[in-house]
Amino acid sequence: ECSRAMRTALCLLNRFEVDGGPLLHRSATAAVAAATDHGDPEAKPVPRVALKAMRGVEQVRAELEGRAGLDPRYVIAIKAVYADEEAVDAGAWDTVVSAAAGLEGIVLERVPGLSSSIQAHLFKPDARQPKQAGGLVRQPTLSSLTPQHCFILVLELADRSLFHTIGHDQIAGKDWPAIRHIASDLGLALDHVHSEGGIHADFKPLNAVGERDSWKIIDFDVFCKV
Repeated sequence: ECSRAMRTALCLLNRFEVDGGPLLHRSATAAVAAATDHGDPEAKPVPRVALKAMRGVEQVRAELEGRAGLDPRYVIAIKAVYADEEAVDAGAWDTVVSAAAGLEGIVLERVPGLSSSIQAHLFKPDARQPKQAGGLVRQPTLSSLTPQHCFILVLELADRSLFHTIGHDQIAGKDWPAIRHIASDLGLALDHVHSEGGIHADFKPLNAVGERDSWKIIDFDVFCKV
Protein backbone atom coordinates (compact mmCIF):
# COMPACT_ATOMS: atom_id res chain seq x y z
CA GLU A 1 0.00 0.00 0.00
CA CYS A 2 2.86 2.37 0.86
CA SER A 3 4.64 1.54 -2.40
CA ARG A 4 1.45 2.18 -4.38
CA ALA A 5 0.93 5.54 -2.65
CA MET A 6 4.49 6.64 -3.40
CA ARG A 7 4.23 5.62 -7.06
CA THR A 8 0.91 7.40 -7.45
CA ALA A 9 2.33 10.62 -6.02
CA LEU A 10 5.05 10.57 -8.67
CA CYS A 11 2.60 10.06 -11.56
CA LEU A 12 0.91 12.67 -13.73
CA LEU A 13 -2.59 13.26 -12.33
CA ASN A 14 -1.66 10.68 -9.66
CA ARG A 15 -2.18 7.83 -12.13
CA PHE A 16 -0.20 8.13 -15.38
CA GLU A 17 3.42 6.93 -15.26
CA VAL A 18 4.95 8.56 -18.35
CA ASP A 19 7.57 6.54 -20.23
CA GLY A 20 11.12 7.86 -20.26
CA GLY A 21 12.97 8.56 -23.48
CA PRO A 22 11.81 10.48 -26.55
CA LEU A 23 8.22 11.56 -27.03
CA LEU A 24 6.16 9.56 -29.51
CA HIS A 25 5.43 12.74 -31.43
CA ARG A 26 5.85 16.49 -31.07
CA SER A 27 4.50 19.35 -33.18
CA ALA A 28 3.82 23.06 -32.80
CA THR A 29 0.43 22.37 -31.20
CA ALA A 30 0.78 19.02 -29.41
CA ALA A 31 3.08 16.44 -27.84
CA VAL A 32 2.35 12.74 -27.38
CA ALA A 33 3.88 10.37 -24.82
CA ALA A 34 3.22 6.75 -23.92
CA ALA A 35 2.25 6.02 -20.33
CA THR A 36 1.06 3.33 -17.95
CA ASP A 37 -2.29 3.99 -16.28
CA HIS A 38 -2.30 3.04 -12.60
CA GLY A 39 -5.76 4.51 -12.02
CA ASP A 40 -7.34 1.13 -11.37
CA PRO A 41 -5.17 -0.95 -8.98
CA GLU A 42 -7.24 -4.05 -9.81
CA ALA A 43 -6.67 -3.85 -13.58
CA LYS A 44 -4.65 -6.78 -14.97
CA PRO A 45 -2.70 -6.20 -17.12
CA VAL A 46 -2.12 -2.54 -16.26
CA PRO A 47 -3.48 -0.47 -19.17
CA ARG A 48 -1.16 1.38 -21.52
CA VAL A 49 -2.32 4.74 -22.90
CA ALA A 50 -1.17 7.61 -25.09
CA LEU A 51 -1.20 11.07 -23.49
CA LYS A 52 -1.64 13.93 -25.95
CA ALA A 53 -0.77 17.33 -24.47
CA MET A 54 -2.43 20.13 -26.43
CA ARG A 55 -2.40 23.92 -26.34
CA GLY A 56 -5.48 25.19 -28.17
CA VAL A 57 -9.12 24.57 -27.39
CA GLU A 58 -9.98 24.56 -31.11
CA GLN A 59 -7.66 21.61 -31.74
CA VAL A 60 -9.19 19.78 -28.76
CA ARG A 61 -12.68 20.54 -30.08
CA ALA A 62 -11.75 19.13 -33.51
CA GLU A 63 -10.30 15.96 -31.92
CA LEU A 64 -13.59 15.38 -30.08
CA GLU A 65 -16.04 16.39 -32.80
CA GLY A 66 -14.11 14.41 -35.39
CA ARG A 67 -14.77 11.19 -33.48
CA ALA A 68 -18.46 11.82 -32.76
CA GLY A 69 -20.55 9.02 -34.23
CA LEU A 70 -17.52 7.07 -35.48
CA ASP A 71 -17.09 3.35 -34.88
CA PRO A 72 -14.08 2.53 -32.63
CA ARG A 73 -13.17 -0.19 -35.12
CA TYR A 74 -11.88 2.58 -37.39
CA VAL A 75 -10.49 5.28 -35.08
CA ILE A 76 -8.48 5.39 -31.85
CA ALA A 77 -10.89 6.44 -29.10
CA ILE A 78 -10.41 9.24 -26.56
CA LYS A 79 -10.92 8.04 -22.99
CA ALA A 80 -10.61 11.33 -21.11
CA VAL A 81 -9.88 15.05 -21.42
CA TYR A 82 -8.24 17.00 -18.58
CA ALA A 83 -7.80 20.78 -18.60
CA ASP A 84 -5.87 23.24 -16.45
CA GLU A 85 -8.43 24.90 -14.19
CA GLU A 86 -6.55 28.22 -14.13
CA ALA A 87 -5.47 28.37 -17.80
CA VAL A 88 -8.75 27.24 -19.42
CA ASP A 89 -11.63 29.64 -18.80
CA ALA A 90 -15.27 28.68 -18.46
CA GLY A 91 -16.08 29.52 -22.09
CA ALA A 92 -13.28 27.32 -23.46
CA TRP A 93 -14.28 24.48 -21.14
CA ASP A 94 -17.90 24.74 -22.28
CA THR A 95 -16.60 24.31 -25.85
CA VAL A 96 -14.85 21.08 -24.81
CA VAL A 97 -17.92 19.75 -22.98
CA SER A 98 -20.16 20.53 -25.94
CA ALA A 99 -17.76 18.87 -28.40
CA ALA A 100 -17.61 15.73 -26.24
CA ALA A 101 -21.40 15.35 -26.14
CA GLY A 102 -21.34 12.80 -28.97
CA LEU A 103 -18.84 10.51 -27.23
CA GLU A 104 -19.93 7.88 -24.73
CA GLY A 105 -18.06 7.11 -21.52
CA ILE A 106 -15.51 9.94 -21.84
CA VAL A 107 -14.16 11.53 -18.63
CA LEU A 108 -14.01 15.35 -18.54
CA GLU A 109 -12.25 17.10 -15.68
CA ARG A 110 -10.60 20.42 -14.83
CA VAL A 111 -7.46 20.10 -12.69
CA PRO A 112 -5.54 22.85 -10.85
CA GLY A 113 -1.93 23.27 -11.98
CA LEU A 114 -2.16 20.81 -14.87
CA SER A 115 0.09 22.86 -17.19
CA SER A 116 2.97 22.68 -14.71
CA SER A 117 2.45 18.94 -14.26
CA ILE A 118 2.52 18.40 -18.03
CA GLN A 119 5.76 20.35 -18.21
CA ALA A 120 7.33 18.30 -15.42
CA HIS A 121 6.30 14.88 -16.72
CA LEU A 122 6.39 15.22 -20.52
CA PHE A 123 9.14 17.75 -21.15
CA LYS A 124 12.01 16.59 -18.95
CA PRO A 125 15.11 18.38 -20.29
CA ASP A 126 17.45 15.47 -19.59
CA ALA A 127 15.31 12.92 -21.42
CA ARG A 128 13.57 14.94 -24.14
CA GLN A 129 16.23 17.33 -25.44
CA PRO A 130 18.55 16.35 -28.32
CA LYS A 131 22.21 16.00 -27.38
CA GLN A 132 25.11 18.02 -28.73
CA ALA A 133 28.46 16.56 -29.76
CA GLY A 134 30.16 14.94 -26.78
CA GLY A 135 26.87 13.84 -25.22
CA LEU A 136 26.08 17.16 -23.53
CA VAL A 137 22.40 17.92 -23.15
CA ARG A 138 21.26 21.19 -24.71
CA GLN A 139 19.76 23.60 -22.25
CA PRO A 140 16.01 23.98 -22.83
CA THR A 141 14.88 27.28 -24.26
CA LEU A 142 12.57 29.62 -22.36
CA SER A 143 9.69 28.76 -24.69
CA SER A 144 10.06 25.03 -23.96
CA LEU A 145 9.89 25.72 -20.23
CA THR A 146 6.76 27.86 -20.47
CA PRO A 147 3.71 25.80 -19.41
CA GLN A 148 1.65 26.31 -22.59
CA HIS A 149 0.07 22.88 -22.89
CA CYS A 150 -3.07 23.15 -20.79
CA PHE A 151 -5.00 20.09 -22.03
CA ILE A 152 -4.30 16.36 -21.78
CA LEU A 153 -6.19 13.88 -23.94
CA VAL A 154 -5.99 10.24 -22.87
CA LEU A 155 -6.23 7.81 -25.78
CA GLU A 156 -5.81 4.13 -26.44
CA LEU A 157 -2.18 3.28 -27.18
CA ALA A 158 -1.69 1.49 -30.49
CA ASP A 159 1.13 -0.97 -31.17
CA ARG A 160 2.83 0.93 -33.98
CA SER A 161 2.37 3.64 -36.60
CA LEU A 162 2.32 3.08 -40.35
CA PHE A 163 5.34 5.41 -40.54
CA HIS A 164 7.29 2.99 -38.31
CA THR A 165 6.02 -0.05 -40.23
CA ILE A 166 7.13 1.37 -43.59
CA GLY A 167 10.54 2.30 -42.20
CA HIS A 168 11.31 -0.84 -40.20
CA ASP A 169 9.25 -3.83 -41.39
CA GLN A 170 10.46 -3.79 -45.01
CA ILE A 171 7.03 -4.45 -46.47
CA ALA A 172 7.16 -1.85 -49.27
CA GLY A 173 7.16 -3.54 -52.66
CA LYS A 174 7.50 -7.00 -51.05
CA ASP A 175 4.79 -8.09 -48.63
CA TRP A 176 1.70 -7.61 -50.79
CA PRO A 177 -0.78 -9.36 -48.43
CA ALA A 178 0.27 -7.00 -45.60
CA ILE A 179 0.07 -3.97 -47.88
CA ARG A 180 -3.38 -5.01 -49.10
CA HIS A 181 -4.57 -5.55 -45.50
CA ILE A 182 -3.31 -2.14 -44.32
CA ALA A 183 -4.72 -0.31 -47.34
CA SER A 184 -8.08 -2.06 -46.97
CA ASP A 185 -8.42 -1.22 -43.26
CA LEU A 186 -7.44 2.43 -43.76
CA GLY A 187 -9.62 2.78 -46.85
CA LEU A 188 -12.62 1.55 -44.86
CA ALA A 189 -11.71 3.89 -42.00
CA LEU A 190 -11.53 6.93 -44.29
CA ASP A 191 -14.78 5.95 -45.99
CA HIS A 192 -16.40 5.71 -42.56
CA VAL A 193 -15.21 9.24 -41.67
CA HIS A 194 -16.51 10.56 -44.99
CA SER A 195 -19.86 8.83 -44.54
CA GLU A 196 -20.34 10.89 -41.38
CA GLY A 197 -19.95 14.12 -43.37
CA GLY A 198 -16.37 15.06 -42.53
CA ILE A 199 -12.79 14.77 -43.72
CA HIS A 200 -9.72 13.91 -41.70
CA ALA A 201 -7.63 16.54 -43.56
CA ASP A 202 -4.25 15.24 -42.34
CA PHE A 203 -4.05 11.64 -43.50
CA LYS A 204 -0.43 10.38 -43.60
CA PRO A 205 1.63 7.43 -42.27
CA LEU A 206 2.17 9.10 -38.88
CA ASN A 207 -1.60 9.35 -38.39
CA ALA A 208 -2.38 5.69 -39.12
CA VAL A 209 -1.71 3.13 -36.41
CA GLY A 210 -1.85 -0.62 -36.02
CA GLU A 211 -3.65 -2.14 -33.06
CA ARG A 212 -3.21 -5.93 -32.97
CA ASP A 213 -4.41 -7.02 -36.45
CA SER A 214 -6.34 -3.89 -37.44
CA TRP A 215 -5.35 -0.42 -38.64
CA LYS A 216 -7.02 2.78 -37.45
CA ILE A 217 -6.82 6.56 -37.87
CA ILE A 218 -5.61 9.00 -35.22
CA ASP A 219 -5.05 12.75 -34.90
CA PHE A 220 -8.29 14.55 -35.71
CA ASP A 221 -7.10 18.01 -34.63
CA VAL A 222 -7.70 19.53 -38.09
CA PHE A 223 -10.83 17.48 -38.85
CA CYS A 224 -13.64 19.47 -40.45
CA LYS A 225 -17.21 18.93 -41.52
CA VAL A 226 -18.08 19.20 -45.21
